[in-house]
Amino acid sequence: MDNTDNGFEEFSSNTIGKLKDFLSARGLSFMGNKQQLVSRCFVAWESNIPLRYSEQEQLSKLKTEYDNRLKETNIDDPRSLKDDDWSSDVKEWPKIDLGKIFSFILSKKEQDMDFIGHYKTQKAYSYYLSGFVDTVFCATLNGTQIIKSHVTPSQSVRNEPHDVWLAVNNENEIQVSWCSCIAGLAQTCNHVIAVLYKIEFATNMGYNDPSCTSVPCGWNTSTKKNVQPYLI
Repeated sequence: MDNTDNGFEEFSSNTIGKLKDFLSARGLSFMGNKQQLVSRCFVAWESNIPLRYSEQEQLSKLKTEYDNRLKETNIDDPRSLKDDDWSSDVKEWPKIDLGKIFSFILSKKEQDMDFIGHYKTQKAYSYYLSGFVDTVFCATLNGTQIIKSHVTPSQSVRNEPHDVWLAVNNENEIQVSWCSCIAGLAQTCNHVIAVLYKIEFATNMGYNDPSCTSVPCGWNTSTKKNVQPYLI
């Protein structure tokens, strides 16, 4: 497969939000369905159209969006929590099933029903199965449950992991999320969804039930050094 094929495949696997961000940063139209956005992004990439906004302007946009996300959920910055505030106890995790995950994904309008219908063939599910999701921690902030983890980038297991956090209310509904990757602005990047799949598995197995006594020892811990991609 040459670079052209790789480029089109990469754009096709992106969320609608990430495609729009790519086009917007280059001053291009981001209207249309996903297929149209993918084609437009690919043409822009092949034509090497430069960024319209400087790196400083993009960082400013990210900071503004991050602050708005905190205000939206009425919480302080989860990054301000100390190490002692976090727990790796699986029994303290929220109970999140596939229905809640799909509802969150669709509410952000970054994916369509085709993604939901074929979720096991998507990158996020592969990341989860491959063990790319590191230890998941939870904490309480302003009455909201916060989940955080690190997720290995898809390009190389040797790269620095992405930081992920998400907020869950008392009804176990996902309110907001954040990832340090370039697509994190969209809230439903592959790294965020991969963390949710790990929580869903624990919910399905009953690991996060306070009465559960059968959580496998060390299940919540993954080793980045030995992780290998899982092909699906």
